[in-house]
Amino acid sequence: MANILVVDDEAPMRTVLRRFFEAAEHKVLEAPNGAQALAELQNETIDVAFVDMAMPVMDGLGLLRRMRERFPEVHVVAMSRAVEVLDLPQREMKIVGVLEKPFTRDEALEALAAALSE
Repeated sequence: MANILVVDDEAPMRTVLRRFFEAAEHKVLEAPNGAQALAELQNETIDVAFVDMAMPVMDGLGLLRRMRERFPEVHVVAMSRAVEVLDLPQREMKIVGVLEKPFTRDEALEALAAALSE
């Protein structure tokens, strides 16, 4: 069982991912933006974070920069509707997976499995 943090400003997306991962017997925490994600990271040990790159308050790239400073052990799967947004410095940000929205349940579970095997 892994501890997963889903960071997305869209509540339906968080709900869908929660259902996918809880059905696979993982613990899921949610945050609607990067600022709240940092608070969750301080309170819980997270194995994998699924991070939407386009969010208000603190976007995904801002969150990733702070995560790398304070929580470098967390594996990150980046999510976005815009392919060009996903053209990030993946090696620098230690992004282990990328999901282009919309994605399927199988794609999300495959990204999780790949992140856990890192």
